[in-house]
Amino acid sequence: MPPNVRGALFALPGLLGKSYYFAPRSHVRRTVKNLCKIIGRSDPAPVYFRLVDNVLSAAQAFGQLLTRRPDPIAGLVEIDGDLEDRCAEACGNRGGAILVVPHCAGSALSAAAFGKRFPTVLLVRESKSSRRNALSRRYVEKLGPELIFVRRIDPGSVTRRILRALRDGKLVIGTTDLARRVPDTTEVQMFGQRVSLPAWPARFSARRNVAILPTFVHIDRGRIRIIGDEPYLEKDVAASTQRWASFFEKKIRRYPADWVFMFDKRWSRIIRAAAAQRHG
Repeated sequence: MPPNVRGALFALPGLLGKSYYFAPRSHVRRTVKNLCKIIGRSDPAPVYFRLVDNVLSAAQAFGQLLTRRPDPIAGLVEIDGDLEDRCAEACGNRGGAILVVPHCAGSALSAAAFGKRFPTVLLVRESKSSRRNALSRRYVEKLGPELIFVRRIDPGSVTRRILRALRDGKLVIGTTDLARRVPDTTEVQMFGQRVSLPAWPARFSARRNVAILPTFVHIDRGRIRIIGDEPYLEKDVAASTQRWASFFEKKIRRYPADWVFMFDKRWSRIIRAAAAQRHG
């Protein structure tokens, strides 16, 4: 499909998405305003409009990826040089690494980019609905990396597959900003609030003696840039989790329009509480 036709098709959902900001009792408007209050910005509407543009830009690129005509990854996704070197070193040492990333607009395409360059395993938390799960699999399987679906497999099998991937020198990628209090989580500080985040990256890192690489995906005028922090190995679970959580917060403060997970109901409550505390 020619670019001008694609642009026209995406114009309507973009307009509708942006219009929702002005709807009465709009959830997105409240959340973006609260986040901007936390990070010291006074432009919530432009932040939200750019987030919509980022989502549509990533969706168009993902649509191209599904057809492979042309492959958008080579031209649109850039892995920062330092991060690419660190990933190559981790794979070359046969120790692998654990890449943690928040739910950004371009997160799925970042997995495809890593899969083209390195032996990569992507952890996927599939839908509870069998129908939605079957549909989503058709799409995520197009990304390229080896997939581990974590919800419908027993935890022991997931553990063995992750450990095997790290033993074989692969990158294990997971989106880890799911804020919920369940047994395998640990409490950290984000936006001045106590937040329960997954402990598995810290546990597997310590068990296999491999580094954690915090990453963030930033979209700038349609181009997707994958940013990485310093790799680290920290044995203490809480301290290890806090390190990547602090990196996420730092990047969210700088690039709020990339973080689509601010609208998750748990994060919305956390952001609301943080904004109220700041206002008070």
